[in-house]
Amino acid sequence: MNERRTFSCAAAVVLFAACISNPMPVRADDETDGMIETAVAAVGEVLAMGDLCDWNFSGKVDRLLQDGAKALQLSAGQQKDMRARIAEARRETFGHFSASGQARLRADICKPEERVRLETMIGRISFE
Repeated sequence: MNERRTFSCAAAVVLFAACISNPMPVRADDETDGMIETAVAAVGEVLAMGDLCDWNFSGKVDRLLQDGAKALQLSAGQQKDMRARIAEARRETFGHFSASGQARLRADICKPEERVRLETMIGRISFE
């Protein structure tokens, strides 16, 4: 399960990057909603993993969310809703694990090479 969780986080970041890397000037509501859903899942997991491993991705992710909001032309209400949902996903990702379960996860996934991989993925996300 731990390997699957790690892959899930990586896959979510890649999916997030793929979905937002080529924004169209005008978007239908359902397409924008789908991209918001993807961002919520991906960013929530990345931030949760950062929390678990004591890695601070908040600054990088915050800049990405600002760029994404501009590219997707999100209203202030949509941005607020997206950030609230990201915060909820962040809390819930590893929150159901006991302290000993979180310690086991930390030992399995909080490795320097995993951090480098996640930082590289985050760095490759572009809205251009």
